[in-house]
Amino acid sequence: MTYHVTVERDGRFWLVTIDGVGMTQTRNLDEVEEMARDYISLAEEVDEGSIIFTLGTREPRRGGGRSSVGGSRRGGIVTRWWSPPR
Repeated sequence: MTYHVTVERDGRFWLVTIDGVGMTQTRNLDEVEEMARDYISLAEEVDEGSIIFTLGTREPRRGGGRSSVGGSRRGGIVTRWWSPPR
């Protein structure tokens, strides 16, 4: 199953919202994939290796510039695909 995950900065933390599943948080963007997979695996009782999700990062609309996450950018949302390693 595919899940949509949105990440948004909140002070020193990143809020990780998994549509239809719940929320968690992390201090670093490089921990988002692991946190999302762990949360989905526990909440949905599925194997972490079977999880596929899209990741959107909500950023402040101040100035231009590129996201630190990468991917395609439209209207302040950066979207990137995550899938299980093969």
